[in-house]
Formats: sequence, structure tokens, C-alpha cells
Amino acid sequence: MEPLHLACLKGHLDVAQWLHTAGASLDTTNDRWGRAPLLYACSEGHLNVAQWLHSEGASLDATDSGGCTPLHLACSIACLEMTRWLCSVGANATATGINGRTPAQALQLLEPRIYDKQAFRSTMEALLAAESRQAEERARAAEAARLAEEAMPPPVASKGKAKARAKAKAQAPEGVPAPARSAAGSSSDTLPPPSPPPSDAADAALRVAMDARDLEALKACINRSASAASDAVLKEARALREQLKERELKAKKQLKREAEAARAHEAREAPARHALQALLEASGRAALRAALAQAEPLVIDFSELLFDAMVAANERLEELERQLAEESRAAAKTRHVEEHALRFEARVLLYS
Repeated sequence: MEPLHLACLKGHLDVAQWLHTAGASLDTTNDRWGRAPLLYACSEGHLNVAQWLHSEGASLDATDSGGCTPLHLACSIACLEMTRWLCSVGANATATGINGRTPAQALQLLEPRIYDKQAFRSTMEALLAAESRQAEERARAAEAARLAEEAMPPPVASKGKAKARAKAKAQAPEGVPAPARSAAGSSSDTLPPPSPPPSDAADAALRVAMDARDLEALKACINRSASAASDAVLKEARALREQLKERELKAKKQLKREAEAARAHEAREAPARHALQALLEASGRAALRAALAQAEPLVIDFSELLFDAMVAANERLEELERQLAEESRAAAKTRHVEEHALRFEARVLLYS
């Protein structure tokens, strides 16, 4: 392993910078894994080193002996910040390693071990957006290549060759097939190799759009390539477009159903919340009894919302009843003592 590889592997930015100024190449891969320094930095999550290497011109699409790119290695260790940065600077998100996985598929395998689900979701969104964007770019490039190929004029034969071909055609007897007549001519008078049919480029563009599974990109690509694409690929693309339309429609209907269910649940919860508020605000016995009577029919549907509050309200009501009973007993005892005192005074007066 070269010194620059080791510095990037360990995350020593200052050492890597010094080695580069001393002449170390940023793209050397003469180690057993076939990895450039940027691949080592990404494999260990050293973002500052990777950013410096990129600023110095290191290739974002370099691969090791296993076909892994820097983005593959960042995803394989679930380094989410590094992954988002690589997507933002244009790393290839559609490349497949030796195991046939894209970076997004490699990261998806590690989802159970990632605790920050929000960061995971945002990183997956960045990866999928990069995949879709790059697939569209390749589709546009393939379409431009096809149009350029169609715009090229056919090769024109020289005058001498044209005359020789016309003479051979006139001298050849009727019934001799064209290949035999052509073979009778000179060996230097060979036909140019046939150019690939226009449908190849259109098929390639359609395949890219189909792999991306982006409905809008697929619609646009079908509209552009319908006249030149082969029937089988065009039929397959249209079938996929219908599937994507149906899936999108189902997703919209599901979202609508969920929104309606949420609104209905909220509307059903409104009386229970009013009853709960009345229970919390009730202070006297009459108010507590009225609030309990209002909440009792709703407990079956909203037990979690109201049950605890009703238990507390019942306890408060029982406490008020006990206080009232104690006050009644105290008042009765006071009246009994007063009556006994009055009878005693009356007897004293009677015998005095």
C-alpha cells in the first residue's frame, strides 16, 4: 500500500496533502484491492479527506477490483453524510458492483442497523433522485446520439467505383443474384459495413428510462422514440408505463383514503375531547356528575382517551361525597350536643 493510500485510509488530511505536494498521485491504484486514495477515504467515512481529494481532481467514478465506486463504499458502511455529499457532487448512483447492487441497494441492506431513520430516509431520497436524474441524462444522450446518427448522410461511392458497378451490372447475365455479381468485381470494391439500425439507439434510451422507473421520463422517452424503437421494446415500455400509471393512481387513492380516515377520526374524537375537557375543568359535584354522564357513552370508542380521566373524576367525586358526609356528621353531632346542653339548662331551671 502506498503512503498516500494509508494516509487517506486513516483520515490524516495533513499527511495526505504533504504527500501530494511531494508528488504522490491521486489516482494510483497499485495495491492489491485496486483502490485509489478516494476509495480508501470513502471506505472509512473520512469526509474531509474525500472533499479535499475531489477538489484536487480525484475521480468520483473510480472503481476497485470488485467494481465498487466511492459511493458504493460510503453506502456499505452507512456513512450517510458522505453519501449525501457524493450525490450532491455528481457521483454515479446507477453503477453496479461485482455483486450487481447499486449504492441505494447496498444502503437499503443496512437499514435495520441505522438508528437515525430520518437521516436514512433523506439519504435514500438523495440516492434515488440521483439515480433518476442520471438515467434521464443517459436517455437524453442516447436520444441525441440516435438523432445525430440519423442526420449523418449515407456514404457516397466514388465516380470510378460507380461506373465499374454499373458496367458489371450491365454485363452480368440476367438471373444471376446480386451477391454473385458483386463477387465478380474487384476485391477493393467492397461495400461499407452497414450502420446499426436507428432502433438500437431508441431501444437503448427506452431501456434506460425503463430501468429508472420514472413515469414522466418514460412518457417523454416513448413520445420521442415511438417512431424508431423496435416493436417489442416499445410494447414493453408502454406496458411498464401503464403499470406505473396504475401504481401512481393506487398510491393517490390510498393517500386520499388515509386523509379521509384521519378527518373522520378527528371528527369522531371531537366529542370525546370536549368531554375530556369538561372532566378536567369540573370542580363541584354537580359539574362532575354532568361531565361523567356526558363522557360515559363515549368510553367504548375512546377508552384510552377518557378512561383515566373518568377514573380520576370518580375519585374526586367520591372524595367530595366523603367530605360532605363528614360535614353532615359533624353538623349532626354539634346539633346533638347543643340539644343536650339545652335540656340540661332546662332541668336546672326547673329545679332551681
